[in-house]
Amino acid sequence: MIDNTHALFPMARRLYGLIVRHLFLLRSSWPRIAEILYWPTINIVIWGFLNLYLSQQLSGAGLIATSLFGGVLLMEFMTRSQTGLLVSFLEEVWSRNLGNLFVTPMPPLEYALAMIVMSLLRVVFAMVPCLIMAYVFFDFWVPALGWSFLGFALSLAMTGWTMCFLMLALILRHGLAVEWFAWMASFLLCPLVGAYYPVTILPEWLQYISRLLPPTYIFEGMRSILMEHVVRPDLLLISFALNLVFLPLGLWVFHRAFEKTRQESGLLQTLE
Repeated sequence: MIDNTHALFPMARRLYGLIVRHLFLLRSSWPRIAEILYWPTINIVIWGFLNLYLSQQLSGAGLIATSLFGGVLLMEFMTRSQTGLLVSFLEEVWSRNLGNLFVTPMPPLEYALAMIVMSLLRVVFAMVPCLIMAYVFFDFWVPALGWSFLGFALSLAMTGWTMCFLMLALILRHGLAVEWFAWMASFLLCPLVGAYYPVTILPEWLQYISRLLPPTYIFEGMRSILMEHVVRPDLLLISFALNLVFLPLGLWVFHRAFEKTRQESGLLQTLE
């Protein structure tokens, strides 16, 4: 009997091959595993003890400290999704394998989908231990936010992917000299989206910019649940609506930069 799997599901096979390649890289390298766990763990420990200190030392600061710690945890979802996608791309660049991948029939958007899947796997691997740690050591259980928590996490991950695709376009056009900028991408939004404080304390002109960013509504929704015990599905829907505009835009910019670099034979030559 003839095996038609390759003919029927070429995209699925290529995606599977890319994902398995990166999983093998992780499985065979403890430094790569340590890198995934290190920064979120450090952040949870530092901010968790700060949360305890504020709750114990300052009267009436418990809710504020709790919302601050919740902001830190949710911010990690955006940061880990962005860096997880970035590392999957840079692994191919560092090993000079990017050009080899694209002598195959694989289109760049298919490759982007594989990177998104790897980003999700990295986020789960990094954040599940952190959520357990936050509960065991600091008595903070993020899933107590209810079903909104899954929406919060997904929306923040989408923002992280958008930021990363924009940064990958920058790397494709200007080479690894701008790699340092890509590592900081998610932190560029941090002062504007109200992760640690309400956006109402920002200057009025900055608030207009903040309202255009999907994470702003996620952190407002989190504070509404933690401090007022009110679920705001409207904020989650606005966040998703904005992400459904920005994520395709980020993919388009990445695709354009990729095609321009490939036309200039830059996949092998300029990423140095």
